[in-house]
Amino acid sequence: HLFRLGKADSARCSCGTDDETVIHFLLRCPNWKRARAPLRRAFPPSNLQLRTLLSDPNALPHLFDYIKATGRFAAG
Repeated sequence: HLFRLGKADSARCSCGTDDETVIHFLLRCPNWKRARAPLRRAFPPSNLQLRTLLSDPNALPHLFDYIKATGRFAAG
């Protein structure tokens, strides 16, 4: 995703397993497995989907906590 925005040199995620898409970053990337653990505890596997994370008001605080925990978009 950052590659498409011109903010990264490659579409490939630093984990090397896939391109860095929104779905990869939020749900699949092994780099962020530990940061993702609270999301997995908050939602049953059947509900841990991109649609839920982006549309369920109860999911938003967990989503923001995850993004902050990764430090992926921290300024600086």
